Amino acid sequence: MSRYNQYGGSVSGPVWIPKLYDGRNRVFFFFGYEGIKDSLPAPVVSTVPTAAQKGGDFSALLASGNAYQIYDPATGVREGARVRRLPFAGNVIPANRISPIARNYLSYYPAPNQAGLPDGQDNLLSTTSGERNDFFNYIGRMDVNISDRHKLFAGVRHNQRVGQGSNNLNQSLTDPVTSGTGLSRRNWGIMADDVYTFSPTLMLNSRANWTRFSEPLRNFTEGFDSTSLGFPAYLAANSSKRVVPRIRFSRYTGFGDTGGTTFPFDSFQLFESVTKILSKHSLKFGADIRQQRESQLNFGFSNGDFLFGTNWTQGPLDNAAAAPLGQDMASFLLGLPTDGVYDNNTSRQNKRSYYGFFFTDDYRVSSNLTLNLGLRAEHEGATTERYNRSVNGFDDAANLSITAAARAAYALNPIPELSVSAFRPLGGLTFASNENREIYSTASLNFSPRVGFAWKPDKLGGNTVIRGGAGVYYFVLGINGANQLGFSQATPVVPTLDGFLTPAATLANPFPNGFAAPSGSSLGVNTFLGRAVTFYNPDTKNPYSVRWNLSISRQLGASTMFEIGYMGNKAVRLGVDQALNGIPVNFLSTSPTRDQATINTLTANVANPYAGLLPGTALNGGLVARNQLLRRYSQFPSVTAQALNDGSSHFHALQARIERRFSGGLQLTGNFQYSKLIEKRSRLNDLDPLLEKRIAAEDRPWRLVTNGSYDLPFGRGKRFGGNVNRWANLAVGEWTFNAIYTLQPGAPLTWGNVIYFGGPLNIDPHNPDIAFDRTRFNRVAAQQLDFNLRTFPTRFANLRQDGVNQLDFSVIKGFKIGETVNLTYRCEFFNSTNRPIFSAPQLAPTNTNFGVITNQANQPRRIQMALRLVF
Repeated sequence: MSRYNQYGGSVSGPVWIPKLYDGRNRVFFFFGYEGIKDSLPAPVVSTVPTAAQKGGDFSALLASGNAYQIYDPATGVREGARVRRLPFAGNVIPANRISPIARNYLSYYPAPNQAGLPDGQDNLLSTTSGERNDFFNYIGRMDVNISDRHKLFAGVRHNQRVGQGSNNLNQSLTDPVTSGTGLSRRNWGIMADDVYTFSPTLMLNSRANWTRFSEPLRNFTEGFDSTSLGFPAYLAANSSKRVVPRIRFSRYTGFGDTGGTTFPFDSFQLFESVTKILSKHSLKFGADIRQQRESQLNFGFSNGDFLFGTNWTQGPLDNAAAAPLGQDMASFLLGLPTDGVYDNNTSRQNKRSYYGFFFTDDYRVSSNLTLNLGLRAEHEGATTERYNRSVNGFDDAANLSITAAARAAYALNPIPELSVSAFRPLGGLTFASNENREIYSTASLNFSPRVGFAWKPDKLGGNTVIRGGAGVYYFVLGINGANQLGFSQATPVVPTLDGFLTPAATLANPFPNGFAAPSGSSLGVNTFLGRAVTFYNPDTKNPYSVRWNLSISRQLGASTMFEIGYMGNKAVRLGVDQALNGIPVNFLSTSPTRDQATINTLTANVANPYAGLLPGTALNGGLVARNQLLRRYSQFPSVTAQALNDGSSHFHALQARIERRFSGGLQLTGNFQYSKLIEKRSRLNDLDPLLEKRIAAEDRPWRLVTNGSYDLPFGRGKRFGGNVNRWANLAVGEWTFNAIYTLQPGAPLTWGNVIYFGGPLNIDPHNPDIAFDRTRFNRVAAQQLDFNLRTFPTRFANLRQDGVNQLDFSVIKGFKIGETVNLTYRCEFFNSTNRPIFSAPQLAPTNTNFGVITNQANQPRRIQMALRLVF
């Protein structure tokens, strides 16, 4: 059940202290308080192991097909460039092979409470999921009339939200192992504003503001001793914050905790403006100066994070398609992670500044024409870290300490696809320094012109107003780009050094070589070799949008107003992340079906030229996948550039509004918008030269909102019962009904790298059982695409999830208790028809739930009541 309780009050008046101070004409105060307690259930469906699976028995899965077979990693043998494995007999893992750590984790899993799908997915419905929040807010203000020309006010504000999140395993929200984290948000602020009127045509406004935002995560498992689960003692001994080590799966629901984050964020602002009335001109100019400071310590996975995929248990060959369910849990039972990390993070203290200068002129050309002219010049400084603990770019031509040795080793065992001369492992991270403290560079000055007009043509009878305008608006980057690779040291789980033939790490000893010590920037371009790296665009430009609009408003008769308008927006330089280390497109398959030959070639294990050169990483073994050597920066698993200014978007909208006021207290309004939002914000393939042009996730092609308000004609001063007595008026008078009806399509669906046979999908996003025709797709796991040049778009304008179709209404009753006392009662019904809005269906063809909708996007009917007393 959803529960929402809101309460509060406010008091204001002059500052008057008898016999001490009388400020009834000069000094005034205001204080307000608001509190909220809410509980919002959000049932979640999860997948948990059955009692048989906890004991290693996955035989029941074979009833769903041979694709669910689990293979024994201990039987792996080298077969050319591949690894071949034998299946577990009867799909059962012997009891003596099950990891004691896995057994301890499994003891915290609840039993399934529903049948789920035929293969056992979605077998747990959590009734403890959802949000629970406690919130309070207060604000205080003091106004001082220093003189007729001089007025000053100062205010203070504070609010706090303490929340508890979901427990998807249907356990107690404060369960000491599975509960995870809670949210705590705190805000403080102080502002002072001074207005001085020099003359009736000249005024100065000065303002100063400070705001602090803090969001420390609460860890319910903080202090947990991981040795109680069977982990080696060095895990807890080296932890910066002890929590339950996190476990994750391909299909099953995992649990565990991060160390959380401490996050004080300060924002300072000085604002100055001068207003001057000069004949027909109203001039305003001034400055806006801001500084933001962020101090953060993100502990990350401070006691370990372990991913269990299918690499160890799929077969018969190591590059076979993964099973829809079971193989990941089997890897866990065997104590064989496929990935993971242990974080040792440092803190950061970031700062950025902003300077803006503006000028506007409201020019009244004539009695029926006004022009609005403006210009803003602004500069946003780059983010800096107080101690230069940040990456600030990537030098793609840098010689590395391993370059010569790796090239020599490659020359002894080259692959046909890459000549010896073409194998050049160059490139590494660069860092901020005392000589170059900025994480990225920014423009010296950005100019934003704006123009607008309002015109009431005399020839149209004075009942029509035409408005229009255009302007350039720059986006603020904020504190961004901080990346502390090297200072924050992540030690990866290295599951194997020979292509998943034999394990190099297990749950019992996940980090056999210990933890890597933070090197800071001392290694320069050699930092994080063999690990995934990320850097922020060192030549960042502020994104900006050009906006324009034109509207016509017409008064139709005495009580009807109609307005129609057009609005456009083009945004450019939008930030786009790009994976720079993708496989070159000329090596990818162009087949519309699974190209096993290409997959075999690209995943084949070959001699590793980095063997012994990259200790503590998965690239240090004697073998490496062929596709890794074909990547531009083969010394890194991945290289990601953040916020490249490649993106853009286009928005066009036709808007119409009609408002009608009837006699007798009835008012109706209708709003309609027809629009399209197109974006270029991502690539279909990592190294595509062009971004994909597609419908944006926020696109809604149309939206209709109608609302009405009706004051019932009963009670004093009304059509019926205008002369009733006070007590009768308390019952029949001051009734108001309001209603809002909203209708709009849903968000476009986002598709993966699927095989589509063609033909209509007959989509029905409001049918949770079958949202579209699933037979139009290839659903066989062993036939799915991989290592291919993708051409299937991610979104289509006509394929969308369920839209909004909702009626909200409220009933308001006023009670006039006395001359100065009024009581108002409100009863509001949200989603009054209790119509569900369904989430997007499952879009992974190999998932048993493909085409099925498993979640609801909106809240069920909610009824909210409120009392407000004004005296």
